[in-house]
Amino acid sequence: MKLSIIALTAGLSLTPAVASADSLDFLGIGQNRAMARVSVAFGGASRVVTAAENLLGRNPTHRRRNWCADGASVALMRAGKHPIPGSRARDALRAGPHIAGPVPGALAVWRGATHVGIVRKRRPDGMVEVISFNWGHSTRKHTVSPRQIMAWVMPR
Repeated sequence: MKLSIIALTAGLSLTPAVASADSLDFLGIGQNRAMARVSVAFGGASRVVTAAENLLGRNPTHRRRNWCADGASVALMRAGKHPIPGSRARDALRAGPHIAGPVPGALAVWRGATHVGIVRKRRPDGMVEVISFNWGHSTRKHTVSPRQIMAWVMPR
């Protein structure tokens, strides 16, 4: 709520649902701290991560191939968010505003839009823990380098 009030008093026509780290940097707090505030403003990040963790070891879609986006959509819907608008990893690029870096609950879209997962957390060494659907034909937790990711998307 504090973020909404600050954004409105700064004369921006943004709501927390479309704010990004770049638009929040007017606060003068730097991008990392702005990203933390974006996560709080969007809310539900822990619900998204919990919903994804509850699917570990399973295929909630019952599809045999190319189900990473559909699996992520199942987790998003269970967390009260909108699903990815399509069944391909590249469709995750339209699931919400793009943000500057990994935030728990955000979608991580691999380079070439070949895969999508849900950010679990960023480790102190800079690597990112992701929950991926259709990773080894199941939902699995693994670690990726941020360099493998072409976009971070905060789902609506």
